Order: sequence, then C-alpha cells, then structure tokens
Amino acid sequence: MTEIKLSEAEIKMIELKREEERIEKEKQEVQLQLQYQKEVEYYKGNFMKEIECIKKSSLNMKKVYDKLVEDGIGDYIILHESIIERTFNLPSYLVNLELKDEDKIEPIEITSYRIDFSNNGSIWSVTDDLKFELPSSISNRYQKYSYKTALVKIKDAIENYKQKQIAKNKKEIVKQNLKKDFLNLDPNCKIEEKEEWTSGYGRNRSYYISCLDITFSNTNFVKIKYYEDGTWSIIKQIDNRLPKDKLEIVNYLAK
Repeated sequence: MTEIKLSEAEIKMIELKREEERIEKEKQEVQLQLQYQKEVEYYKGNFMKEIECIKKSSLNMKKVYDKLVEDGIGDYIILHESIIERTFNLPSYLVNLELKDEDKIEPIEITSYRIDFSNNGSIWSVTDDLKFELPSSISNRYQKYSYKTALVKIKDAIENYKQKQIAKNKKEIVKQNLKKDFLNLDPNCKIEEKEEWTSGYGRNRSYYISCLDITFSNTNFVKIKYYEDGTWSIIKQIDNRLPKDKLEIVNYLAK
C-alpha cells in the first residue's frame, strides 16, 4: 500500500482547521453556559417571587377572614387550609439545558389559605392592600374589590340567599299541600315534579317554573305551576272545553 505524504503546507492547513474547530466548540460551550446562567437566574427569580406571592396572599387571606368574622360573616364562610408544594425546574422547551445539581432547589411546602362561601364560590387570592375578586355567586364582574366594597356585596348576597331560602321553603310547603290535595281527590293519580324553562317577554328574562304533572287514574292530564305565596294555575290540559275555574277543571278531570 502506497503511503501518502503530506506537504508541510497541507499539514499546516489541517492543524489550522482543527484549531478553528476547537475554538468554535469552546465558543459554543461558553455561549451555552452564558445562556444557562441567564435562564437559571431568570426562572429561579420568578420561582422565588411566586413563593413569596403565595406566602403573602395566604397571610392576607387570613387577615381578610378574620375581618369578615369580626364583621359578622363567620357563619357563612370557611377558611380552607392546604399544604402546596412547589418545585423549581427549567421550562421544558429549553431542551438543550439541564439543571445542574448546585442550582437545584429542594421542593418548598407552603401553607395556603382560601375562603369558601357556604352558598357557593371562593376567594382565591388577596393583594397586600386587601383587594380581591369575589366569586360569581356574589359578583359577576371580574375585578378586585376593596375590603369595604366587597363586604357590602357579600352582605347583600347573604341577604338575597336568605330570602331565596325562605321562598324555597315556602314553595316546598305549597308543593306538598298540592300533592296532598290531588291525592285526596284521586288516590291513584300519578304526580311528577318538574322544573321547566320558560322564556319571558320584554324586560322579563327567561326563568325556571315549578310544575306538577298530574295524570289521573282515568288518564286525564293537567299541568299546573305553583308559587311560594300558595297560588297555582293550570298551564296545560287535555280538553280545552272545560269550565274556566281551575278548581272546577281539576274536579272535572278527576271524575
């Protein structure tokens, strides 16, 4: 096999090429290290800020809870406590960077609070000036309220909730009395309880109405709607050639 001899010039070119490759590799390594340091510093800073924000929000949440209890809302709220764990990692899209051991942070456990309302919804975070968003059951606006404004809205919502519960209880009594009356009229009648969606007109919005579907033993049918004030009316019947008085109609259908 013939040995190929390189001239001094060719050998020099090869050495220069190798030196250029070495310098380029070192340059890339330095750039990668600079990028790594920059990314670690940025995301570690964000991570620690997040930890501090959670801690501050939790302390502020406790302050708001204590103030709400002092202002008479304690029976309608619960302070929910949980332990959350946060782990520091670089974003997954930085595929060329791997966190070094010296830059790793042990998982951090934080006590977190939130305020739950008994009639639905929660307060999830509170700012340093005690501003916070209210759940949709209290306000349909996605904005932070001052404590004073929020307290007024919370009290209004509680009062509305009480009134609805009173109306609901009254309506339940009306329903049970109606069912009792119809069963006395026809012990074998079939009664179905329903909540039906109806469309309103003008300023009236769509809403649910409480109904009873009564099928008498003679297969006659009537649908009635009822209200918490004890009144009721017929909204559907099989035979329209009937008396106008609702009680006469019911008695006629039950025969």
